[in-house]
Amino acid sequence: MYWTSQIIGSYALSLLLDFSRWSRRRRGLCAVACMAVSFNIVWVGTFIIQRRYTKGGENTDYPGGPIDFLETSRASAPVTLYFFTGMVDAWYQNIAYWIIGALTGDAHITARYVGFYKGIQSLGAAISWQISAQEIHYMHQLIGNWALLVISLPTMVYTVMQIEDRALDDRLLSSPYTQHNDSSIFNDHFEWSALSAAAAMSPEALKKQKIHEDIIL
Repeated sequence: MYWTSQIIGSYALSLLLDFSRWSRRRRGLCAVACMAVSFNIVWVGTFIIQRRYTKGGENTDYPGGPIDFLETSRASAPVTLYFFTGMVDAWYQNIAYWIIGALTGDAHITARYVGFYKGIQSLGAAISWQISAQEIHYMHQLIGNWALLVISLPTMVYTVMQIEDRALDDRLLSSPYTQHNDSSIFNDHFEWSALSAAAAMSPEALKKQKIHEDIIL
């Protein structure tokens, strides 16, 4: 169920992030806003349920003991919350990668951004098991995770504001090169440095120049 919700959430968010009628900055800000509101609602629901117990597993002190998902009356709220937890998690990850991809057209710089992002993510995964091993109170873990989310939101908004509102991708997709050439602009012959230079050109200048002559090696 968790992974299914991530698939559904990722597809739904892609409709917003790929909505070409809006500028990149507007799409990014709307996506961050939707994610922030939804994620905090999920955390509120998690906080309410977390207050009912202090330990999990077979010896849980959750009222009524462990929950079987077939027990509709008891499982409906936790299972629904679990579903949307997966969805907002996917939203956060998708927005993070979208921001990284929108910041630059240079593949080398993008690789560094992704490497740094995955490094921090892996660091969190590396210490998470130790948090459980030290039997840190569930509520303290929840508050810590929630605080990290809240702290990250202003930085995401700031980063989205740095994204340039350019329609280079749309202009390339409608160019003669992409319409009449069998090779994709995303194949091994793609020259990112030429794209960066083209991004600085005005639409009028771009129309007058055969861009495919500039991006072919």
